[in-house]
Amino acid sequence: MVEWLRGQPIEVPVVAAGSIVMFLLIVARIQRLTREVTVQDERRRLLGRVLQAAEDERTRIAHDLHEGPVQQLAVLNCDVYRARKRLADLLGRAGSEAVMASSRAPTRSWRASRRGWARRPRSCAT
Repeated sequence: MVEWLRGQPIEVPVVAAGSIVMFLLIVARIQRLTREVTVQDERRRLLGRVLQAAEDERTRIAHDLHEGPVQQLAVLNCDVYRARKRLADLLGRAGSEAVMASSRAPTRSWRASRRGWARRPRSCAT
């Protein structure tokens, strides 16, 4: 027999049963914690995949824009500049002023949407 703190006897089967119950509670808690850690690891892994997918999509869109519409607008800007310059050369000074004045309105509205571009594109040959 085991004695309790107050000196009263405690039966061994009671102590054994209490120990088994405590052991089972501890095992159950460890299993719950293990499941929780596994779920958190899975969430982290999935979040990483979502972030990587978002970054890949952002990169793809940036690449498509750079290779697509932005490049086409830059080429169009160069073509318009060259056409105006050539037309001005062909028409002489008086005609070139009229051509330049009539072609400035569309160019201004386009430039307003693309702030920061110079009047003459730097990449266009003169």
